[in-house]
Amino acid sequence: MAKTVTSRSRAPEPSIKGQARTIVSWCLYDFANSFYVVLPAVVWQVYYQDAIVGNADGRGDLWWGRIISLSMLIVAITSPMMGAVANFAGVRKLLLMAYTLACVSAVGLFGTVQPGMVLWGFAITVIANIGFEGGLVFYNAYLPEIAPPSYQGRVSGWGFGTGYAGSALGLLLVLAFVTKQMYTPAWITIAAAFLVFSMPAFLWLPKDPAQLPSRDRVQLGRNSHRFRYCRLPLSPRSPRIEIPSEFAEA
Repeated sequence: MAKTVTSRSRAPEPSIKGQARTIVSWCLYDFANSFYVVLPAVVWQVYYQDAIVGNADGRGDLWWGRIISLSMLIVAITSPMMGAVANFAGVRKLLLMAYTLACVSAVGLFGTVQPGMVLWGFAITVIANIGFEGGLVFYNAYLPEIAPPSYQGRVSGWGFGTGYAGSALGLLLVLAFVTKQMYTPAWITIAAAFLVFSMPAFLWLPKDPAQLPSRDRVQLGRNSHRFRYCRLPLSPRSPRIEIPSEFAEA
């Protein structure tokens, strides 16, 4: 007796149809922030070390190392707390905008740094780095929302590609000014490009529904940012240090 074989229809695979504007705006943010990448990597670092601090005795290198260390430390400490606030309070896009504007504003002030103004240059460069690196935390968090798992690698690749294009264009713009020693217009051009190409992300990335009243947002971040004690495994007498629990569990 023949058996009847029933075929099961496959569930339709998720797609990114209807998400074109959102994905383009997400990729454009990578294009936008890549304008800033060329500054510390190529131009501003050398300008700060040589023209602002003076690097004949290595002091410029020392101060630049302090800038990178402090800004990265602040981002590492604050990101878990701010990420929790963004997720549970519905302010992810607001924080993305705030960090971006902090970076853009700081870059716009680079032209106010004159030779010898070491601390002022230090302060606004730290703010710029925090704005750039901190903004990436919220930017990257959008990927699982705008693309299904089967498309996330592809969309991420599109973002990387547009980012490289932004870096190349930013470098060409900066060099056009720097070769003529027009430094202030170079900083302003980079800041303006970062802001302009970020606008699609501000407008078209998904909105975050608020889940908590505003009075509970800061408390939430504090509670989620627990600290644990651990010992460095160098010797039995190694000092105890505090690190965020998120890193301790990693």
